[in-house]
Amino acid sequence: MPSSARSMQPFGTERRAMSDRLLTTAQLAAKWGWPAGRLYRLVFARAIPHHKIESRLFFAEAEVEQWLASSRVAVQAPAMEERPQPAPAVTRETECQRLGIPVDHAFS
Repeated sequence: MPSSARSMQPFGTERRAMSDRLLTTAQLAAKWGWPAGRLYRLVFARAIPHHKIESRLFFAEAEVEQWLASSRVAVQAPAMEERPQPAPAVTRETECQRLGIPVDHAFS
């Protein structure tokens, strides 16, 4: 690559693979189905990898995909604990059985 052409490219792009496309904010937002404001907030917080070239934001597709994969939260299977059973309803019959009183004599 001639030195004049190299000076026109942003710093570090000569090492980037040709398959790694640079996406604009609008392109990345459309690809993910996110509002552009969410991407701007992530950029402002320096939470997402990005490149700023002459006041324009670009996102290297491979870097952003890697960032997204590293942000994955592992899912845990819900604990299969025995849930406590609700207390049975107290009726005249069950209370008499608990106390050992014949049902016929309890309320005569």
